[in-house]
This record gives sequence, structure tokens and C-alpha cells, in this order.
Amino acid sequence: MGNVCCEVQPQRHEVSLETFKKSKIDLVLSSIHMINFLTEVDHYPCLYTNEAVLVEAVRRYETIWLPLVARSGVIEVVPPLDVEWIWHCHMLSPVAYQEDARKVTGVVPDHRLMPRSGEAWQKAQQLARHLWQQQTSEPFDVAALATAPLEQKPLMYPTKLSHDLVAAAKRQMSFHYQVAVMPHYRDIQFLELAVERYLDKFLELKKRHPKVTLWRAV
Repeated sequence: MGNVCCEVQPQRHEVSLETFKKSKIDLVLSSIHMINFLTEVDHYPCLYTNEAVLVEAVRRYETIWLPLVARSGVIEVVPPLDVEWIWHCHMLSPVAYQEDARKVTGVVPDHRLMPRSGEAWQKAQQLARHLWQQQTSEPFDVAALATAPLEQKPLMYPTKLSHDLVAAAKRQMSFHYQVAVMPHYRDIQFLELAVERYLDKFLELKKRHPKVTLWRAV
């Protein structure tokens, strides 16, 4: 009889529990929640390119949502999609977010990424609607998102925010394809390894070189 060759499968690398403990939040689950959120945003292209929609979203975010969430102190809430999109773009620049939030509200509201469906999501959005209705008579949802054109000249709004959130939203159009379309970004093993690289390597490198600007690989 000839030799029987057995294919050796590569050993699966397991990320240690100690690595995951370095973060107060579940980064794998939060990544999946973020991808689902970005996919929902992508259904409304006006949130990338329509300056009138974006300027109005910034106004709603700055004058209604930030004061509302700062006063309530809740973190498990799902705001209107246009507002949540601006909130997301603002927090992508954490230093600017902290400075702007303190300027507008005196505090830095925290935020927790929620699933986009299910009981937890429904409760979080119901709470947001309730708080919104206590704050303003303005509609919670913006029905025009579904029919808004890709481009539209904005009305002037004198924002107090230092970060250009309209420009920030526009930059995210290409980012969506990189992280929300490619299927491996929903793979648990891939995400766990990414968490390990981030917590054990990137943050350690930043700790050793605090004055150096480091760019994270997507």
C-alpha cells in the first residue's frame, strides 16, 4: 500500500482572555454593530453628499441631541439616523468631539453602539423618541432622507462646533466599502485577531511613542 498523506490543518490562533480584558467594551460585537449601522446609512446616499441634509443634521445634532443626551446621561439610545450619522462622524475625531461637546453641553456624552434590530434596539429607540419629544416639537425622523437628491445647496447655520462635520461625513463614503462590504469584516475570527493587533500592538506602540502620529491599518 502507498503512503497515505494527511493534510495538516493550520492551528487556529486563539486570542487570550487577558487581551480582551484590556478593553471595557466588547470590541468584536461593537464592530459588528458599527458595520450594520454603516450599511443602514449607505441606503441613504444623501447622507454622504447632500450638504443641505448634512447641515440640517448638524443643527439637529448640536441644538437638540447633544443637550438632550448630556442632560439625560443615558448611553443606550438610538437617535434619528441623520443625527446618529453626524454623532458617529464627530466621534471619529475624539479630541474635537470632547472639546465641542464640552463647549455645547459642559460634559462629554458617552455612547454605546446598539444592534440595529431586536428588543434592545427597539427599547433604545423608544427611549430616544421619548426624550426627543420632551425636548422639542420637531419630528424625530426625517422622512425626506429617502427621496433627497444627491446634491443640494445648504442653508447657512452658525454652528459652534469646531469640527467640519459635513466634510467628515463626505469622507466616509469610501470608508464604507472598505469595512462594511468586504465579508471578512463580519468574520468573528478576523475581528478577534484585529482586536488583538489593536490592543496588544497598536496601543502599546502609541504608549511608547505618544508624540508620534500613527495611522491604523483598515
